[in-house]
Amino acid sequence: PARVTGMGAGKLNLGYVAQTTVAVSPSTLSFNPLSAYTLTLSNLGAATVPLQLLVHPRDTSTPSVQLSATSVQLQPNIPQQVTVSLTGTAPGPGAYEGAILITGGAVSIRVPYYFVVGDNTLDNVYQITSGWLVDPSFAASLYPELDFKAVDKYGVPIGSLTYQWTPSALINLAETTTNGYGIGYAVLNQFNTTGPQSVNLSVGGKTITYSGLVRPTPSIGTGRVNNAANGNVGAGLAPGSYIAIYGSGLSPALQVYNTPYLPISLAGVSVSFDTPDGKVSVPAHIHFVSDGQINVQIPWELQGYDQALMKVSIGLTQSALYTVPLAQFSPGFFENPSDPAGPVAWAIDYPADTGQPAYIVGSNKPAVRGDTLQFYVNGLGPTTNPAPSGEPAPDTSDPSLLSNTLTKPTVTIGGRLATVSFSGLTPTLVALYAVNITVPLDAPSGIQPLVISIGGVDSVPSQIAIQ
Repeated sequence: PARVTGMGAGKLNLGYVAQTTVAVSPSTLSFNPLSAYTLTLSNLGAATVPLQLLVHPRDTSTPSVQLSATSVQLQPNIPQQVTVSLTGTAPGPGAYEGAILITGGAVSIRVPYYFVVGDNTLDNVYQITSGWLVDPSFAASLYPELDFKAVDKYGVPIGSLTYQWTPSALINLAETTTNGYGIGYAVLNQFNTTGPQSVNLSVGGKTITYSGLVRPTPSIGTGRVNNAANGNVGAGLAPGSYIAIYGSGLSPALQVYNTPYLPISLAGVSVSFDTPDGKVSVPAHIHFVSDGQINVQIPWELQGYDQALMKVSIGLTQSALYTVPLAQFSPGFFENPSDPAGPVAWAIDYPADTGQPAYIVGSNKPAVRGDTLQFYVNGLGPTTNPAPSGEPAPDTSDPSLLSNTLTKPTVTIGGRLATVSFSGLTPTLVALYAVNITVPLDAPSGIQPLVISIGGVDSVPSQIAIQ
């Protein structure tokens, strides 16, 4: 009992597929008024198949569906064609359907047909395009077209239907009546302001609102691409390390990655690097995005270059190119800015007395001389067993499989040299170096300057509390 618009040609019976040798194309017929189709019948078997064709209308109508042949001797591998015509005068408004029944083969075949006659009375308006996302830098050719389709209750397009867009100041180009397919459109003007925008379509007593967003063009601040650990640029930023990109309009949302790896797109934002010689073009792997800041890992693929051209992209919108200076090393301690004494290095104290629990060092809980400290550090350069860009360092209990830095750093506390027992990537984490040291027994007490040096490059001094 279901109509063709609800069930199509019906279920596909795979058992019948295996039995039959007869095929027909097309498998459905959708007439324009007083039109015709050609059915192509094929015999995939080895013997001639006598077929009978019968029109079985579901709905009576003034035009009738006629067949050029009602019987066919279908020979193997010789396709035959039968014309199916809709002839007569157009009926009243409505939907009409039926089927061509093909019998005589191993199984019967049913080819449904369907046609509609409209009443030219508006029933619905469909938004073909529903909105936009642009920025003021877009050329006029990139501004979207707002399209709609007007139909009657039978789904027949309504042409020559008058419509209007408001406010007119936001419209660059528009027709005033729908075309023969019931379609109307408007092209937006270039916007001079950012933020949410809306345009109203008035057609046949209906009002439809198209909403969109004009976002600012992403802009990287001059001198605002820094070491994510300490804000320093120094002689350059190291591939494999984290950088913070500051600016405006950098992301439509605030989002932090939530995968074991760093993605190359977050909230629709991507960051890319290209070398001046054109030999390397790679995406950054993103840790965090917001309107004013993006944190990414500089791809390892940029090792050996002294600079790269970086841009921030959101869809078709791109920032201006920014030249990022590169160096093999850009050491810096990740810091806790909320400590009462001011930013101090993130450090975990593992007491020499193993009966005591480890704790996070702060001005209110200083590190103890002789204890082991673990720092989180940025920009220590290449490692053994390297992890690909954006991927976590291996999770292993085998020391030989750890990602150790190829160059061993030095660490001083209050000018005293500490013993470094480990320097490498933190297992299971992406691009985060860990450095383990023993606090010098002669380290001064109180808030002391902390410096890490590697490959002849010194970090900006951080601080740590010693008792």
